[in-house]
Amino acid sequence: MINYKTRSLTRLFVIAIAIVVAIALTSCATNIPKSQVNIPGFESQGARSKSKAKTQGVELGFEDAAQNIEEIVAKDRGAQRKNRELEQDQVDSLEAIFLLEIQASRGENIPETIEGMIIYAETHKNEEIAKRAYELSRQIYNPSVAKDIARRWYALALSSDEAQQVYIRQLLIDSDYPLAFEVIAKRIDQRKAADFSSIARYYQVVDEKQTENLITSYNRYARTYQEKKNDLSAGGMIARYKLAHFLFYQENYTKSLRLLNLILSSPKQAKALNLLQQASELKTRIYYLTDNPNADAFYKQATRNFPASYSINVYYGLHLLRQDRAEQAEEFFVNWATKHLTQKKDIYKLLTLGIGAYKASLNDLYVFARTYVEKHSNEEEAILLAGALAFAIGNVGSTESLLDRLDPSSAFRVPALKLRIKNAVAANEFEAAEDLLAEIATEDRRIFIYLTGQYVSELILKNEEKKARRVIVALSKRLRKDPDTSEAVAYMYYELGDNQAMSKEFESALRFSPDDPNLQNGYGYSLADKDVQLKKAAKLINAAIEANPISPAFVDSLGWLSYRQGNLQEAKYLLEWAYRVKADPEIAAHLGEVLWLGGQQQRARYLMLLNSELYPDSKVLNDTMDRFKINSDFLRKDSEFFTVDFLD
Repeated sequence: MINYKTRSLTRLFVIAIAIVVAIALTSCATNIPKSQVNIPGFESQGARSKSKAKTQGVELGFEDAAQNIEEIVAKDRGAQRKNRELEQDQVDSLEAIFLLEIQASRGENIPETIEGMIIYAETHKNEEIAKRAYELSRQIYNPSVAKDIARRWYALALSSDEAQQVYIRQLLIDSDYPLAFEVIAKRIDQRKAADFSSIARYYQVVDEKQTENLITSYNRYARTYQEKKNDLSAGGMIARYKLAHFLFYQENYTKSLRLLNLILSSPKQAKALNLLQQASELKTRIYYLTDNPNADAFYKQATRNFPASYSINVYYGLHLLRQDRAEQAEEFFVNWATKHLTQKKDIYKLLTLGIGAYKASLNDLYVFARTYVEKHSNEEEAILLAGALAFAIGNVGSTESLLDRLDPSSAFRVPALKLRIKNAVAANEFEAAEDLLAEIATEDRRIFIYLTGQYVSELILKNEEKKARRVIVALSKRLRKDPDTSEAVAYMYYELGDNQAMSKEFESALRFSPDDPNLQNGYGYSLADKDVQLKKAAKLINAAIEANPISPAFVDSLGWLSYRQGNLQEAKYLLEWAYRVKADPEIAAHLGEVLWLGGQQQRARYLMLLNSELYPDSKVLNDTMDRFKINSDFLRKDSEFFTVDFLD
């Protein structure tokens, strides 16, 4: 994945003494008593050998780090003997030194460090160290490592709600919800606090059958644990809503509605679980898409129950339009918007409503929305929004005149310039777009490079490849021997599909910044995505990962490289890790492809369609869906009132 931004390493709260003592110790994990319900899987496990888990795509050593830390510990202990009053400060300093050691090694030795810490925690019954071992284990991309450490932490800390929740979450990541039920059942048998509904809260739908089994499990446990009836009922309701949502994206409206009706038949419990509005909104959408004959009565009741809900009220208005009641629909929309969409926090909703109104020929509603937005044009953001509204309806002149009003020092100037360029290209006014670039060229080099890249992207979308190449060449000549230019031009050639020119520019950029992890990742990902020079791609991506092992963009690149190399299971682990950290449409596309080819078509379809709604203009996602013939047309039937994706 190409990403210009990185996040700093999260703080690894680790106690140094763990690693020193752990080298010579063996595991002594606590067994958990058997519960009333006989579900296999929670077997006693013996001592662990040295971890073979991978991070950064390579197996890691241990001895050098341990030796360095032992030397630091010995030095600090000597200082403690000289000044006993500083003992606590020295302990704190050991944690800081260990943190620096881990960071200095750039993520190396993490599996072995984790194993040493958990062994120490088990031997000395130290729950805090076990917790910190788990925190560190989340940097391991293979979820089985975090699952194992979470199990051993929980076995050590049976009374800890946090340990239980963490273990359940890891079990669900591994799709092992029968064992999650077993964990909670054991706590109940031991008369400890437990919450069956937490399983459903953490649960991620994989396919229809598995979720039905989850609901069946809730019913089965309800017969055994009568005292947890309400808790189990709540968990079952959450699971039903998640399945209904999942089935909607499989276009199984009948079964989705059946589940939603079960939820809505218990309004008090659904409201307590914050499901009442969500279930009502999904039902209104299904009623609209299927032209359900019972829609009118339900919509009227739903709009009374949830007067501020954007989707419920919009679907009611759309329903009226479908019934050839345009005048009534427009009156309803204007009255509702006047009451609920005239706060500044709702201005984006009003903007979206205005776009839908224009496309649906609801002139009064469009004028209402436009007037409100323009009324606030003394504010810079409002000017941008008014210009965006004009662009969305294809009013070239109004878009240009509005955006031209922004002050050159405005915080919104860059998105406004980007929108003006899109507006010019949409109208085939290429000279106007290039005049805009010429204006900014002498003012801010970085913004000029960025906007040129945006212009090239728009030209490629318009199939104006010759113009795009001419712009790229002109940029290269204008800012020759500039590292930012080389990198930007490389990405432009990537979009054009010119692998040779792309590699040449990336190599030029690397000569200026050979250790830049963002550049290494961008180059490596581009090669992997084009399925060329995979050995070089691996070297570059692993260098970036070494610098920042928890960047979702870098881990996505590593996962995509693994996929190109034919390692489907490893790719799945990596891409799932990246998507959990950042729900990004490009990561969703990569993960969706890997899931599809791995036999999980339902989950892949759900993941890609869900992100397609959120990011309808994602080229990577749309291309992936086209290749697998995943049709999203059914999601676009109501999109004129719900999609604003041109202000990204």
